[in-house]
Amino acid sequence: MLTQTSTHVASLIDGESGEIVEESDLGSIQRLTADTFPILKGLSIKRLLINPGAMRTPHWHANTNELTYCVSGTALVSVLDTGSQFASFVVHAGDMFHIDSGSLHHIENIGTDVCEFIIAFRNERPEDFGLGQRLAP
Repeated sequence: MLTQTSTHVASLIDGESGEIVEESDLGSIQRLTADTFPILKGLSIKRLLINPGAMRTPHWHANTNELTYCVSGTALVSVLDTGSQFASFVVHAGDMFHIDSGSLHHIENIGTDVCEFIIAFRNERPEDFGLGQRLAP
């Protein structure tokens, strides 16, 4: 059994390598940045878990685009972009979606299982501005 740690490996599970941003009965947000995983210079990654009936509240990122992969679950995503165009769509496991920098968006778990997302940003420290708490019922 190999027990050595490696600079090539990082985990978004249980805050092993990443930082727990929020954790509650509604879900959790964990992130990895270049501070904890130096290979991410210029990038960062988040793992978002949203429990059934909960949502990632409306928010935007002023300094980066977002690319999100749905690992599990079913979610409603709503986006209001900087040109006042509105889009709303449902994502399932295996789907990806893109959010432009500055676009107001939210993700709502509309299924019966936990939604899990891996989110990639083209910035080491993405700015996150929101309307209220990060996760809400």
